[in-house]
Amino acid sequence: MALNTLSKGCLSYLIASSDQGIVVDAGRHTEVYISLAKQLGVRIQHVLDTHLHADHISGGFALAEKTGAKYWMSAGESRGGPRAHLALQDGMRFEMGSIRTQVIALPGHTPGSVGLWVDEQYLICGGDTLFVQGIGRSDLGGHAEGGRGCSIAR
Repeated sequence: MALNTLSKGCLSYLIASSDQGIVVDAGRHTEVYISLAKQLGVRIQHVLDTHLHADHISGGFALAEKTGAKYWMSAGESRGGPRAHLALQDGMRFEMGSIRTQVIALPGHTPGSVGLWVDEQYLICGGDTLFVQGIGRSDLGGHAEGGRGCSIAR
């Protein structure tokens, strides 16, 4: 289930199966995730940040503390950070009930950005990876079209 952070135009996600859940890119208003999980009868077991959120305040760490979940951040983004976390690695897998997920490296918006491949059907592109008529690739210096194998559909 995608949740829209209206003031920022970002999405966060609650992925759930049976009574288990993962929250991806939580916004700072953590009550919405706790309330939704309760409504669905889900225990939040993992909270993941797909990249360092320099453009908004992540609620990931706070949500993990409030729910007793494990807090994960991309290994490529987490060196020297003040918050206790576990390191997301490319290829890692999370299983919940009937849902299978895999961490996918998506460097670009930030060097350590990751996504989550869900049931080999859906790719959750972490915050700021895709935009309307653009991609969140700061490393391309504004030259995405035709550069480094990237193109923009119009």
